[in-house]
Amino acid sequence: MLRKAISYNLTWLRNVKDLRQIDVSEKAGINYRYYQDIEAGKKNVTLSTIKKLSQTLEVSSEVLTGFRRLQLSNTNVEEFVRNNAKTINNLHLASIVRDSVGRIVHVNDVLRQLYEANGSNMVGRSITELFVDSEHTSSQVLVDKENLGFVPNYFFVKSKKLISKQPLNLIVLPICLVNKGISLGSVMGVIPEDLFSLRLIKEFQEKIFSLEL
Repeated sequence: MLRKAISYNLTWLRNVKDLRQIDVSEKAGINYRYYQDIEAGKKNVTLSTIKKLSQTLEVSSEVLTGFRRLQLSNTNVEEFVRNNAKTINNLHLASIVRDSVGRIVHVNDVLRQLYEANGSNMVGRSITELFVDSEHTSSQVLVDKENLGFVPNYFFVKSKKLISKQPLNLIVLPICLVNKGISLGSVMGVIPEDLFSLRLIKEFQEKIFSLEL
């Protein structure tokens, strides 16, 4: 799974910086064929290579290795949802898929239960209608940042009374959906703060990184 994460992150960062594969490999002092295999997710990466690539792309090693984005084969988020709806619906974690403007495209049953709402009433809404700004951040600011490729490991929000009967403290785990240098939206895992666990995070990441892209 780490190979995939590095592969997707490298592809995104290289495209955003308008670099060719040969440009990155030469600047990092890495064999071109080896770099191609790393970006294709075919080779394991040593710590020293991660450091070289991070320095070349001017990001931290944590950004390069984080489970933060999926590289889709096309720009159609609705097709991604159609191909993966069964897996997303079977996740034990409440999950949302949103598009690049923050519109909710899909929610699973766990999220519906969390908000005590009908899923058809949630699809098409803005993601900002589900979350109220917390002391840590603004959900709209996060949507804007995600669209530029800046994806946090997680962020804190409160559910809005508009849908949920009682406001909940939530932790959101975003994984950005990208195609080359374009952000298309994200898949978001949603955990009530009192149920937060590393097991849930790991399971969510593993399931999302196994989806059909």
